[in-house]
Amino acid sequence: MDSLTQVVNTNANATHLSLKTSLAPSVSNFEERVKHSTHADKTALIEAFRVLKEQYPTHLALRSRRCGKTTMLTMFQSFFEKADPKTVEERRKLYENTPLVISKSSMVETYFAQHPMKQHFDNIVIAEFERHEEMGHFKDLDKRSEASLKRVLEGLEAHRCQAFYVLAKILKKDNLLDVHGAIMAGIIRIEQTGFLSGLNNLLTFSLDSPISTPLERAYSIAFLFTIEEVETIFIHYAQRNYPFTIRDLREWYGGYCTTEGHELFNPWSICRALETCSLRSFWTASGIDNILLRRISTSRDDFQKSLGFLLGGRGVLKPSQSCRVGIADDMTKDELLNVLHYTGYLTGKVTLDFISVWFCLIDLASAQDNLLRIPNRELQGNFFFMGIEHND
Repeated sequence: MDSLTQVVNTNANATHLSLKTSLAPSVSNFEERVKHSTHADKTALIEAFRVLKEQYPTHLALRSRRCGKTTMLTMFQSFFEKADPKTVEERRKLYENTPLVISKSSMVETYFAQHPMKQHFDNIVIAEFERHEEMGHFKDLDKRSEASLKRVLEGLEAHRCQAFYVLAKILKKDNLLDVHGAIMAGIIRIEQTGFLSGLNNLLTFSLDSPISTPLERAYSIAFLFTIEEVETIFIHYAQRNYPFTIRDLREWYGGYCTTEGHELFNPWSICRALETCSLRSFWTASGIDNILLRRISTSRDDFQKSLGFLLGGRGVLKPSQSCRVGIADDMTKDELLNVLHYTGYLTGKVTLDFISVWFCLIDLASAQDNLLRIPNRELQGNFFFMGIEHND
């Protein structure tokens, strides 16, 4: 099957798809995906970042797991990072030959491969350790200091959170001479840490973020698949004679939505379904899911009542925006609902078109903006097992 680049016009943005033989859902590195696998071009986000960072140079993108956050971060690294001339030329050809949306932007000449990038804090710590070692700062340490140093290097000290404090200081608005811009990606914003509380130059983008400009719209669709992208990919691989339809894919893996009403899909599960020619749950438990299971199994009766409503296809009232988002030993109903919302187990706004697909499990009342619901069949199954876990 030959490589094919196809443009799909949507109400949200002009989306480019590079369609190849392999779906490769497990490949998260941006350059590897562009070279060898089908991918949805989200490089318009780079232009949005450049413009928005003039006033707010630090961006925090919040999405649930398996939504392409690693691919997005490696995309930024691929575009901005300085490298040796040979590597830069190879990268430039990659952008030109695909072609990617950002390749047509005037910012390429100014920003492409012009900035040093810091991606992994462990590498920074190692480099700093080696610098001090070369200066002889670790010679003739007493046993107590040597033991303390060893614990820190092994990651056994509780002071690793100090690294985030240092990062927050670096990202302060008065330090822009050192930092051109920063983009962070995560699942939830843990309020207890206070890590980002002092930043006055931070923009946060979640699925619930209001959209008032095309630049903000680029963030809203930057991670998940749009319905147009799913339809185009499905048609491209239709020769595999799938035993399911687009409607089935929407019922199983859709249900997420921007504040403008554009339906979004979990890209990992869509690719896995098309790769395996089957509809089932591909959402596997990770560390945060196991923590949630423990909290749900010991949750209060008021949350169990809400869980019953959700399992019945009904919506539950969305907690206020002022409610704490974080994970603690004893969580209230609203705190649990907030975490489930941010981790992707629940979603808010829903399109009327989607309700016609999902009518068997969701009532019309849950289409209201102030209600949360389970987005699709895949996660309906996960919630069912959560209920079993609690009853056991």
